[in-house]
Amino acid sequence: MAWLKVAALGAAWAMVGAAQADVPTSREYKVLLKPALFADHPKNASNTYLADLKAALASAGFDRSIGGSFAKDKERTVRFYDSPGSCQLRAQSYSFRERVSDKRESTLKFRSSSQSAAAGVTITGSESGADSKFEMDKTASATAYSRSTKQDFSNGKNLNKMKDVTDLYPVATGLDVVRDDPLVVVGGLSIWEKTYDGPDSDLGQQGADFTVSLWYLNENDSTPVVAEASFTVEASGGDFTTKVTQRSELIFDTMTQMNSWTAPTAIPKTNWVYQYNPSFCSTSQGAEMEASATAQPF
Repeated sequence: MAWLKVAALGAAWAMVGAAQADVPTSREYKVLLKPALFADHPKNASNTYLADLKAALASAGFDRSIGGSFAKDKERTVRFYDSPGSCQLRAQSYSFRERVSDKRESTLKFRSSSQSAAAGVTITGSESGADSKFEMDKTASATAYSRSTKQDFSNGKNLNKMKDVTDLYPVATGLDVVRDDPLVVVGGLSIWEKTYDGPDSDLGQQGADFTVSLWYLNENDSTPVVAEASFTVEASGGDFTTKVTQRSELIFDTMTQMNSWTAPTAIPKTNWVYQYNPSFCSTSQGAEMEASATAQPF
């Protein structure tokens, strides 16, 4: 049964991860916001949010400052792919994402609530410039750990069979797919994303970089369907100092408590994609596979 297989793989990954004693070198803190607040003038709204965050942090006793302001960074199409019905990637805690702008980029990611499980995963790309990362992701509802590898790939590369994923990523610990099964855009969604970056904060030995990400159903829509504010802190070797961790947690806690901005019932972005069309992960094997494919922390 699918869930038994995933459980067994998870136990094996945990043992490997413990042996490696690997730690994340990046921490990303994410807060979902009310999309309607970003209608029409997203850059202005992002900077209004930033001003409110600075004021809230001052009231919370934050002993550092945030410099800079939000400006448009990227505009691109985002798609997630999986096998319809069985959702083989999602059921094994993997996701496969394509981003298209002036280049075409793919990312294969394994995500788990277990740090040791994620630490034990290796993902190797087929391209020489492939870049791998081990990261902690934190939202108001969950903390997860992810191993991911991203790489640019050819505009002529087809994405229509599960083997296209394993061709791009020939090593992905524990991933077992039916190679000739169809690979399809999850929910039929081609998301238009706008990102805004610029603000940063010196937290001590490490710094925080802030981003606002907005997802639209269509490129010309004025109101996004998903809005997220986040900040990332990176440390070589995963050596996050106590002060950096404390300041990061204070920023994150403050962001989650900005009730005029936060969307408490919103769900994390990857979950949102998979739940946009709930029937995408339905299968003749019953609800068990559907539950395992959609009930993920992110």
